[in-house]
This record gives sequence, structure tokens and C-alpha cells, in this order.
Amino acid sequence: MNFSCALGAGARQAKGSFLVVTFGATVTSAIAGLLFTFLMLRHIRQTEERYEHLLDTANDAILVLDAETRLIVQANRQSSKLLGRPLREIGGIRGEESLFWSVTAQNMTEFWTARSEEQPSQAKSHA
Repeated sequence: MNFSCALGAGARQAKGSFLVVTFGATVTSAIAGLLFTFLMLRHIRQTEERYEHLLDTANDAILVLDAETRLIVQANRQSSKLLGRPLREIGGIRGEESLFWSVTAQNMTEFWTARSEEQPSQAKSHA
């Protein structure tokens, strides 16, 4: 009987130790997962902010099209000037059908005239 009691007590102690270790590993994994998720979301947010800044401050017209649908998903101010349309009208247009055909010689002339007036010092430095 003594051996059986000792064996049972050892099994209960091993069960308790296993539960504590399992619980500790679960909590540690959950905390690590939350920390990793937080850091990744922060990195994604910073990358999106840099992308938006690059798009907004670019001196060239930039259009971002969906490869499958060929719809314009994003445009910058320079493309709005070039195309002679407000930004809110550019998004969602099929790129090759209705947008590029609207670029007229007058729009191109107005765009380049406005651009050269905005950056006279840069034009001189490139000459």
C-alpha cells in the first residue's frame, strides 16, 4: 500500500507541475503574440504613412491601378492637375478606357505650365 500511495502522490505532483508549466508557456506565448502583432501593426502604419507622404509630395503624376480590374485605386494631386479632374472623380475609373483618353493637349499644356511656375528654382538648377 505504501508504494501505491507514493506512486499516486508522485502522479498528482507531476500533473500539477505539468499544468503550471503548460499554463506558463501559454501565457508567455500569448504575450509574445500580442507584442509581435502590435509591433507589426505599428510597422505597417508607419509604412503606409511614408507611402502616403511620398504619393502626396511627388512632383510627377502617379496613378495606382488594380492589376486585375484595371480600376484606379489611388491618384495624387499632380495626376488631378494633369487630367483636369478632381481627385474624387479619378478613383474607380477604368484606367485605359475613360481616364487616359481624357488627357488632352490643353490639359498637358496647363499641367506643365503650372509645374514650371511652381518650381522655377529647380528648373534653373537642372540647366
